[in-house]
Amino acid sequence: LLAKPENLLDVLRASLTALQNCQCGRSATTEPQDGCYRCVYAYRRSRDIENTSRSTAMALLAKILDHAEDLEAVEGLAKVDVNALVESELEARFLEALRRTEVDGEKVRVRHDLVAGKPGYVLKIGNASWLVEPQADVTPADGVVVPSRPDFLLRPVRGDAAPVAIFMDGFEYHRDTTAEDSRKRMALARAGYRVWSLTWQDLEVAFGGPAEEETLLNAQNPQMAPLQRALDERWETANLRRQLRTPALLLLLRWLRESGNPATCEASTERWQHAIFTALLGLFDSQQMRSPALRARFEKAAGPFPGQLAEALADLNDPAFGGTGAWLKNAASFADLFLALPLAAVESPDPTQLLAIAHLRDDAANRRDPNYRHAWNGVLRLFNLLQFLPGGWWLTHEGVKANRYPDFAPADEAPPQAGAATASAEWEAAIELAAPELHEAMKHWAASGLPVPQVGYELADSTGEVLAEAELTWPKQRLAVLHGEQTDALAAFEAAGWRVYPAADGDELVERVAECLSAQLLPS
Repeated sequence: LLAKPENLLDVLRASLTALQNCQCGRSATTEPQDGCYRCVYAYRRSRDIENTSRSTAMALLAKILDHAEDLEAVEGLAKVDVNALVESELEARFLEALRRTEVDGEKVRVRHDLVAGKPGYVLKIGNASWLVEPQADVTPADGVVVPSRPDFLLRPVRGDAAPVAIFMDGFEYHRDTTAEDSRKRMALARAGYRVWSLTWQDLEVAFGGPAEEETLLNAQNPQMAPLQRALDERWETANLRRQLRTPALLLLLRWLRESGNPATCEASTERWQHAIFTALLGLFDSQQMRSPALRARFEKAAGPFPGQLAEALADLNDPAFGGTGAWLKNAASFADLFLALPLAAVESPDPTQLLAIAHLRDDAANRRDPNYRHAWNGVLRLFNLLQFLPGGWWLTHEGVKANRYPDFAPADEAPPQAGAATASAEWEAAIELAAPELHEAMKHWAASGLPVPQVGYELADSTGEVLAEAELTWPKQRLAVLHGEQTDALAAFEAAGWRVYPAADGDELVERVAECLSAQLLPS
């Protein structure tokens, strides 16, 4: 059939003709039907008749045949990109970079899977697994003030880590959209998401290229080094603080490995806050940080900033100031970092009290300067870190001038969006009927777009005698989940050719069921 393209096209043309000529669509005596058992219906698929459409089949076949002249020869199916949702070369390069990357000797594994009801991926690193949804819309219904569409949205398979919104930024396009980019990513961060920006340069490390260094954190004041070392010892963050300077892709994978592992998830945010706070303390000058002249310079430069940020600055008690950039050094610069915190939060270190503002000077003249790209990329990397602080901000000159920043919800008050609340009405009904011990697992499967199970199932023999019961089943996939009182049913289901998982498997249950349901839908 596939020896010559024309053979397959002939089959498709014959199929279209058969559908067009079927009597169900042109009866003179009865209402025309959208299918029958002579054309698209099948008795073995009787439960799916309501989702089977003759007119849809004709439209699809006609569309394929309209492009019959556009066929191209390929070496094999492996060369065909099955995921049309990867919309740019940079996004495809990101997926390839993941497959090429190791973190502390651990390889990153990426495979195709079904995520939120559409083609996606599963990413695994260490003991962490993440569902990767390309081109995911995030709207006010998800608790985000400003809607956006991350290139990839990652949700943990296990645990309660916040979802991670990944943006792939090419400079030629995004150099002119930084005001809107910062507005959308601030909104996501304040709604409890993690936000990660990556560029062409950030991916080069995976392909043997050079890694650019973050420049805004380089100007460390040696006077603060003793305090930084003391905090590293107290919080056990010396190694993580050194790693903050590693390429953005590797840093992302470190975060995914730590936060996506239920054993380390709970402490991960606080640990990263401590390391980032300690690194930023190196940008304070202990001799000048409370001087009236420095305060006046800071307040003048920050005067146009959004009202919510101005209020936060005004609320600081006996503040100390630090940072880097043109505002501080009276020198040409494309980017600034403003730091302010109460003196008490320096003497008794408290990361939640630090205001840290990355500011990109994105006016038209700067955007055309050949040296601007490096500063732009540096600010993106910097906000990957600042977002971990409740007082972390990313602003741009053009965004401030156009008043583009709404009153974002404070980061420490917004609940993390774990994606589990996206269950459909069918899923919600199933969760309500199922045993409570399975509710959390079912919410994860719902958020992943997996099929809704049948709650309460009786396995019967050929005479109708009930052999065993299962709490959840997917009969088409012959998959069953047993709650605590049904463990004696395991042998009966396995003997009948079912895959069976006890609810007692806990976190492992979520991943095993997801893998079983997804395996037959997309190639691994």
